[in-house]
Amino acid sequence: MTTSDTQQVKSLARGLRILDTLAAQPYGLSLADLSRAIDLAPSTVHRLLQTLQSMRYVRESADGLWQVGIACFEAGSAFFVVRDYARDLHPALVELANLGETSNLGMLDRHEVVFIGQVECNEVMRMVAPLGSRAPAWASGVGKALLACMDETSLMRCLPADLGPALTGATLIHLDALQNDLAQARSRGYALDMEERNLGLRCAAAPVFDEFGQARVAISLSGPAARMGDEIIDQLGQKVARKAYQATLALGGIWPDNWIKPV
Repeated sequence: MTTSDTQQVKSLARGLRILDTLAAQPYGLSLADLSRAIDLAPSTVHRLLQTLQSMRYVRESADGLWQVGIACFEAGSAFFVVRDYARDLHPALVELANLGETSNLGMLDRHEVVFIGQVECNEVMRMVAPLGSRAPAWASGVGKALLACMDETSLMRCLPADLGPALTGATLIHLDALQNDLAQARSRGYALDMEERNLGLRCAAAPVFDEFGQARVAISLSGPAARMGDEIIDQLGQKVARKAYQATLALGGIWPDNWIKPV
């Protein structure tokens, strides 16, 4: 790499630091404040700003503050066009499956959850749901994780008038019991399916949110109740929640205030 190339790389890094700093200060910074924030001479910063301004990545407001420009929005919007949850979340499903249980990815279709991704674990006894298969949302970990993200009006519109008949003795078929369960999911950061759809099968699930703070999909770990006892399923639920939080941020989403943030 020549000296000129090295200088260009350094200038690129400095320009990106300027964009990162201005993005964190949406109302803008003066040249002096921006220079102090990134520890560069005002003359250097001003030269970089002029280049970025010519390409519409920054703009100068009427009161002399530097702000991010429209080109930042245009470039960032391209990310959301190419985002594919089934593809982009596959590495997260692989990591979760390495914990010893099958990982799943699902989305809502009215009052049903549709499984659109899965990575099987290596255990002989394991959960397997064919891609495209469906389940009642209120009797599924993935489904309840997504239902828990809805306001009451949306929830009532989504659910059928009758939640019965029960699929197992643990299925929640009374609305007040389901609403209480969904509130618990929000407060701990993950939803649980405690043999509510299939006897002997348990699941812990958490939602992944988009840039509007809306739950688009949910990820989960599912396995036999014999391996997923009460303490183990809570530990796995916390790990699923952390992975969902990381995935939300990595894919440009916003974690809503009414869901506890995983630690």
